[in-house]
Amino acid sequence: MFNNDAVQHLIEALPLPPHDHMPSIYPVLRDCLRGTTPPLLALPPTPVEAERLYNHFVGRPSPGSALIMATSGTTGTPKGARLSPAALRAAIDSTHAALGGPGRWLLAVPAHHIIGMQVLLRSLHAGYDPVTLPLENGFHLADLPTAIAELRDGSTTSPRRHYASLVPSQLDTLYHDLHSSHLPTRRIAEDALAACSHLDAILSGGAPLPDHIDTYLTRAGLTIVRGYGSSEVAGGVLFDGRPGPATQFRIDPATHRVSISGATLADGYVGIAAHPDWTYDDGQRWYHTHDLGHWDDDGRLIIDGRLDEAINSGGIIVIPQPLEAALYTHPGVKECAVIGLPHPHFGQCVTAVIVPTDDTPPPTMEEIIALLEPTFGHYSIPKDAIYLPQLPHRSNGKLNRTELVTLVSQLHH
Repeated sequence: MFNNDAVQHLIEALPLPPHDHMPSIYPVLRDCLRGTTPPLLALPPTPVEAERLYNHFVGRPSPGSALIMATSGTTGTPKGARLSPAALRAAIDSTHAALGGPGRWLLAVPAHHIIGMQVLLRSLHAGYDPVTLPLENGFHLADLPTAIAELRDGSTTSPRRHYASLVPSQLDTLYHDLHSSHLPTRRIAEDALAACSHLDAILSGGAPLPDHIDTYLTRAGLTIVRGYGSSEVAGGVLFDGRPGPATQFRIDPATHRVSISGATLADGYVGIAAHPDWTYDDGQRWYHTHDLGHWDDDGRLIIDGRLDEAINSGGIIVIPQPLEAALYTHPGVKECAVIGLPHPHFGQCVTAVIVPTDDTPPPTMEEIIALLEPTFGHYSIPKDAIYLPQLPHRSNGKLNRTELVTLVSQLHH
């Protein structure tokens, strides 16, 4: 499949097939973990984005790398995290240690993102072929029972554990469909919930999981572990606020920026000799994330939001995520986002964008003020509310805030 010439450090493409052909790349991924392949660039199934990444990375040198994971969005110059076999294995071992041991995994997220790629690698490293959910036409709860039954096939004679990675938007779908007034929709969700209850753990990552969804599904019988990580650290490195065994965290006391060190770190970015996100401190290498965080009273690391998502409204810096978490406590909020819209005087106007639930009216602006002002104060809370039928997301399940700001700005004109 790959060139066998003497130059084994040049990046080659790894096109990711549809779910029913995914087993065709398992031998290559096993070799990748052993370090016996050239650096492989995971290409998405979308032709335009695959061509863009191919043209930017393939043929470039990346000695010592096993995988190249693109980390940028759909605009700008892509960056490729250079992941060594050792970093990938350290991340795998860290995740399995946090969840209770190696197991067989269900792939229910796109594999060209690190959250999905690590699902494949963890399962293969544990000695099991993963089971893949059909995602070509989107995520559907109705597909979960059959896939989880296949995942567990033969488990009565095997002590193996069973896992899945689900992004918050998928768990959100499960939560809201369980509350649907439409009986067929609710029954599909109930069957999916029953199937998921047989999993030893569901690793939720890619974006924050609202507390009320976590609490409800946990009480309904699911074991949910909130993960945190990125391509730059080979996947998940924080589990329910606890660092994995292969990583160290620190928080800048002035900026609250989160930095990570340890065995899972990537070897920087392809073609960038020195990048400010990577530094050495007393001989120890650190990756400086763009996330903000703090340690709580129980010693857990809480991720508060991203530096590049902060809103500057008249000199007041507003972090959206705590406001969003509070809005989710209202029964009429199915999904929400707090964004900064252009404002001629304040620079940005803090604005709540809300997707209403099917059965409960969304909060009015007066209710939003009453809900948020006692905790966050007058100057940090939204000054306007906009109601939409849905919010835009990226293929990895993360909210696409840039597209949302553009959409809402257009609606305002």
